[in-house]
Amino acid sequence: MRIAAVLLAAAAGLLSLATAAQDAKKIGVLSLIGDQFLVVSHEPEVGTRVNRDRVDVIELPERAIDGAVALDMQRVIKGVDAKAEVVMLGPTRGLYAAQGDITEVPDVSQVVAMVKPPLEKAGIGRLVLITKLRHDALLRLADGNVGSGKLQGTGFYLDNDLATMARGEGKVGRGFIAPYAYFRVSLVDVASGKVTGYRDVIASHAVGAGASPSLQVWEALSSGQKVHMIRELIDTEGGDAVRQLLKASGTDEHR
Repeated sequence: MRIAAVLLAAAAGLLSLATAAQDAKKIGVLSLIGDQFLVVSHEPEVGTRVNRDRVDVIELPERAIDGAVALDMQRVIKGVDAKAEVVMLGPTRGLYAAQGDITEVPDVSQVVAMVKPPLEKAGIGRLVLITKLRHDALLRLADGNVGSGKLQGTGFYLDNDLATMARGEGKVGRGFIAPYAYFRVSLVDVASGKVTGYRDVIASHAVGAGASPSLQVWEALSSGQKVHMIRELIDTEGGDAVRQLLKASGTDEHR
């Protein structure tokens, strides 16, 4: 896919993980949602119930997205507790794979089992774990949600058929592009290995083809804008989830 190289370059420019000092009481942060972008192109169904959406995969460098996500969540945690010691953990291919099949009810037990020994050794008491979530496609438009099939992780949903209008510009086009981020934020008690709370994030931002000079949906956003919008969704929605979890820590209250 020709777009892959451009997106990889944009993603590679993001901040990478920093090395944190190993002190006594700490909160670890591990994000496992940024190893790839999915590009889901909706194909209208004609006389069939079979989902014909095409899915292309853009592999991303390790930490290109997740490193920046960890830095964003560090800022959020420090905003809740200025005295917190935050350790940003580096994702690996093994940890990405440990998520297994992405489902509507994610199982993070294997990931937790893999990171528990080093977390305990470092004296980390709690872990903010961000993993992929699979959910019905719900792309947010001004007048409601649209979409077909399932989405997971991060990427872009393309619809080349629906009539849309570019916000604030009055330009009508056919179709839209929607950067999206579907993930779960879990708060893990390291000593027990138990998830004490979680929040699911199902976020998107649709942009109509009318915003594109060529009226082609993919060109409605530049490469930099595509990556930035996904980062913004993760930062805003994921940040809110982390704040809620930390403020409710010690309870079993879920959304």
